[in-house]
Amino acid sequence: MSKVFPFKALRPNEGVIRNFSVSFAESEAREELLERIKKFPENFLQIHKPNLITGGEMSANEILKASKDSLKKYIDDGVLVEDPQPCIYIYMQINGSHTYTGIIALASIEEYKEGKIKKHELTRIEKENKMLDYFERVQINGSPVLLTYPDDKNIDSLLASLTRGRPEYNYTSGDGIEHILWKVCEKENIGAIQKHYAKIKNLYIADGHHRCAAYSRLKKLGEGFMAYLVPAGQLNIYGFHRLITDLDGLKRKKVLHELKERFEVHKVEGEFTPSAPGIIYMFMKKRWYSIKIPEALKKHTNTKENLDVCFLDTYILQDILKIKDSRSSTKIQYVNGNTPLEKLAEAVRSKKARVAFALYPVAISDVIKVSDEGMTMPPKSTWIEPKMRSGLVIQKW
Repeated sequence: MSKVFPFKALRPNEGVIRNFSVSFAESEAREELLERIKKFPENFLQIHKPNLITGGEMSANEILKASKDSLKKYIDDGVLVEDPQPCIYIYMQINGSHTYTGIIALASIEEYKEGKIKKHELTRIEKENKMLDYFERVQINGSPVLLTYPDDKNIDSLLASLTRGRPEYNYTSGDGIEHILWKVCEKENIGAIQKHYAKIKNLYIADGHHRCAAYSRLKKLGEGFMAYLVPAGQLNIYGFHRLITDLDGLKRKKVLHELKERFEVHKVEGEFTPSAPGIIYMFMKKRWYSIKIPEALKKHTNTKENLDVCFLDTYILQDILKIKDSRSSTKIQYVNGNTPLEKLAEAVRSKKARVAFALYPVAISDVIKVSDEGMTMPPKSTWIEPKMRSGLVIQKW
């Protein structure tokens, strides 16, 4: 069974919601962010990443103190208001042709520890520790873990019946994505939601492995962590690309020679996009190469080790480039899979990186198989949407 719990969310008031919450892309683009904050100073990044806004050097302690101070100020000023009773929230996101509908609730931390909420990726220790420090000191999280489960028509019907009334939020953010949120606070309706999810055998982490790992180490979290639960059939999945910043003296000719001993390697002419599994694309020096994985290598009995991302991690990064642990290596930069490939190539041309690798996405069915087999993929193996805006709904403990 899968347990979900209502909670008293801390939420931005309706007057500031459109400009308070922030997307991942906005948190990465500092100049655009600063222009926006000049017009709309109430912004979740004042809590989440105050160092992005100040621009100056800040110690970890200074960042966390600034986060706590901003949180307190927003609560005192009524920018953030806690719901008076525990609720489960139904959230719909419309992004172009994709519509995602699910619940925001607390998922069981005990079920995560027991392996009933299954993971498919390893975490990077330094990132996990940084999140843990933030959670312990600031005591909030504004970014739900994305959990998924096999499609269930009964849950879909129930949620549809509970979204006929007026939503709490209904707005379009600056990136053109529509956000609609309903509160479910009646005990009868909460019970109906819990009863339906209790019939789901396992939940699967689609996005948020580091948050889950950090949550599991907290001492004062309570019974659950905030999650957005969406059926697998609605998810949109991309690959996760890699930039390698240092080859430790390895020459291009040697790398190509060793690749050709194991794979079918060809130069790629013109524009392309990864269009099928079984081929890894590499940009080195001034051109793209395709690296086809021979069928003879796909002899593993488990799902994980036959995936492109694992061939890249084991046979190329470890064996050829001598990066023994992708989980802790500082030589790897991860780039989300909907980034244009030209940006990867430009990073190499400008010498910000030495090599780029582009991957076709892992199928969501394979993600679930890897989880069910008790295996984990290398870090950042998947970029899965929807991406929640941070600060839309906040868990406080």
